[in-house]
Amino acid sequence: MAISLYSLAFYLWKMVVPVNLSPLYELPVRIEPLSWPCVGAAVVVATISAAAFRLRRRCPGLAAVWVSYVVILLPVLGIVQNGWQIAADRYTYLAGLGWALLAGACIEAWDAAERRRLAQPQRAMVLGGAAVVVAVALGALTWRQAQIWHDPRSLWTHALSIHPSAVAHHNLGVLSAREGEVAEALRQYRQAVALKPDYAEAQTHLGVALYQQGELVEATRYLRQAVALRPDNAEAQTNLGVALYQQDDLVEAAKHLRHAVASQAGSAEAHYNLGLVLEQQGQLAEAAGHYRGAVTFKPDYAEARNNLGAALMQQGHLAEAAEHLRHAVASQPGFAEAQYNLGVVL
Repeated sequence: MAISLYSLAFYLWKMVVPVNLSPLYELPVRIEPLSWPCVGAAVVVATISAAAFRLRRRCPGLAAVWVSYVVILLPVLGIVQNGWQIAADRYTYLAGLGWALLAGACIEAWDAAERRRLAQPQRAMVLGGAAVVVAVALGALTWRQAQIWHDPRSLWTHALSIHPSAVAHHNLGVLSAREGEVAEALRQYRQAVALKPDYAEAQTHLGVALYQQGELVEATRYLRQAVALRPDNAEAQTNLGVALYQQDDLVEAAKHLRHAVASQAGSAEAHYNLGLVLEQQGQLAEAAGHYRGAVTFKPDYAEARNNLGAALMQQGHLAEAAEHLRHAVASQPGFAEAQYNLGVVL
């Protein structure tokens, strides 16, 4: 109820004063119904509702617009929470149309009332001047908003300047990781986890970044937390399995990689890494089956092709082994191990 009342007042405010807009108004970890924003929003909603009821005969347009505004927003008010946001600007696009119509009707009523007092040129000057001021102001705000949406980094940096956001920190971390800035990615992921400890994706990516830095023990701790939060998270299960494999814990590594394959059968990485673990455990036939799974979902996966070829070679299937090794060499000509294995098979 607190979220719904807050959203109804929040959208009205942003329609009247469209500044400090953000791509994400993140849902707080804890909602305080008696905080001043929630109480203030409840007062605003109660006041408008009372005014609409009292003026329902004299000004039926207000009641019609208010009821339509509430009804249109009902599915996204937070009665059934969906997503990370407490509110979202996009939800007002339809709901705001009624208020625009009401504003136009008010201007028309004002013009009709002033016909006896003001001459046509004076009324035109007032209305025209107001229209120009509003158009210029909204145009300037639109230009400014377009700069914020120029690229993902500027977008999420702006979101953080408006309000603390675990999602924004996480997304900036993903961008930094893609650009090879692992230290910055780690910083952003840590801040995301600090703001929202149950954020499984941030826990996963923090664990991956720590793994890339060689911090296997700490990486394993965060990946375990991610798996505990979301057991069906194939990415977390896969990376935890890889981290455990690097620490020679083959039994638990295999358990998590099997979970990853079950959660996302089309994950080539999960199949490949499970194949590595099974091969280390001496289960060559099953390992070859998972290498096959990896190349099925990712045909140019040179490492999986090479390992499948090597496994088939050990089982005496030389013709098929040569086929996969040729594919590995074609996909990655500088892959020395695949070149060597192909030579051995030939």
